[in-house]
Amino acid sequence: MITEGNKLTGKTTPLIAWVVVNFFNDADTLNFINKEYMPQQDGNIRMYVVNNGSKNEMQLIDSLKNFKLVFVISNGKNLGYMGAFCFAINHFFNSYQVYPSKAILSNTDLILPQNDFVKGLLNLHIIESVACVGPQIIHAATNRNQNPLYVKRPSKLKLRLLSFIFAWYPLYLVYQYLYYFKNNFTCAGDTYLPKNVFAIHGSFMILPQHFLKKFFTDLKEAPFLLGEELFIAELCRKYEMNMEVDYRLKVIHNEHTVTGKYKSKEVLKHLRNSS
Repeated sequence: MITEGNKLTGKTTPLIAWVVVNFFNDADTLNFINKEYMPQQDGNIRMYVVNNGSKNEMQLIDSLKNFKLVFVISNGKNLGYMGAFCFAINHFFNSYQVYPSKAILSNTDLILPQNDFVKGLLNLHIIESVACVGPQIIHAATNRNQNPLYVKRPSKLKLRLLSFIFAWYPLYLVYQYLYYFKNNFTCAGDTYLPKNVFAIHGSFMILPQHFLKKFFTDLKEAPFLLGEELFIAELCRKYEMNMEVDYRLKVIHNEHTVTGKYKSKEVLKHLRNSS
């Protein structure tokens, strides 16, 4: 099923495909598009809302039907985070017979504080050796930059430790409380700003056309729900490409201050499997 806020006119291929995933967070999705994206909307961007689940899908569609160049797409089931991204990019490719110049996968619990943020995305040049770019992602509660996710590749021991923590829900909650306690009682603002990193934060990822052309099939093998950042990072490592943080771009992340996006036992199960 595909619904469009406005029929496309002309044959010009848009530069950017921007993908957001709705999974029973209709209010966040509508708020992001209405208050954050639409004031800066550009005709060179197609916004795809992949509906992985909704309390009232027809109401979601009706709420977005008058937004120009915003598409609600669904195949009637939960595709996961990266699966939804691939579904949207396939839709773009089928429409234009080419991959977008840049593809964005982002959360909807974001604020775009820069009035020229979208212009910055359109003007962003990504060289051939770079596979993925992320902006500064400022956590709303702690005022700390969440990018990069990892400067260097985590050790196998660390990944096993995280997997053990995620296996026990009470232990995970303790881990999250300690994490936010640490961030709240340390100075905000980072003095070390690495550009080339191992992995960027998954709440906002920019993938260039040259990466999609070569490795789009690999992306379809990504974890169902979580771990997409490490999956893409390992692809970059395998094919000797880089990931970068562009500190000229900035978003604010309204993640839940204690439990974050991993707030249920079901989600933790997927995280544990992807570790």
